[in-house]
Amino acid sequence: NRAKVMQNVVKTATKYPELFGGLIEKIKPTWRKVGTIEHRIAVDESLRDQIDDIAKRIGYDIETVSRLGEKGVRGSKKRLELFSEFYREIRVLYGATESVRAHGFGHAVDVEYPWVGKLLRQYEKEMEKVARSRYEGEKVPEKVSRVFHQLDEKVAEFISLYLSNRPMLESLAPFATAAFEERISKDPILKDLKKIKPTNVKK
Repeated sequence: NRAKVMQNVVKTATKYPELFGGLIEKIKPTWRKVGTIEHRIAVDESLRDQIDDIAKRIGYDIETVSRLGEKGVRGSKKRLELFSEFYREIRVLYGATESVRAHGFGHAVDVEYPWVGKLLRQYEKEMEKVARSRYEGEKVPEKVSRVFHQLDEKVAEFISLYLSNRPMLESLAPFATAAFEERISKDPILKDLKKIKPTNVKK
């Protein structure tokens, strides 16, 4: 390939500079600073670790992967995360933000704590706002928007916003947020969701 060819050219030019007549010296290398894939995923490493920790406490592992699924997993090419209740695993693509990670965790909460969906269903208008926030201002296919408005997706997005952008959630769904916080304060694990927040949020 081209990389190996260039390596051989450089080695040869270094060893036998007279063969190139000084041409190599006239070409100045251009360097570009690029982040590794691992750097891109760590938008907020502290938040990521907190989400992973509480997911493990409710029995789920979150794995960061270069590709989501195997052949036959419908829609995996267009998604940033996959949730499996059977394998008790959440897969998140390299390069996805912590809000995507939190969304996958939200699906785990929805499955493990059925009362969350039942509670949030009571605030239908607010939850519709949460669903619309995922695509507002953008054109998305109707079948995609229908998925976003399914209860399990709304619950997952509610949890995602609660962990990654609580001020936005409180503006979209103030009553649902207050009811959710009151209920989780009595749960030995979920009460710790209140402590999880992005690094740049001090309060």
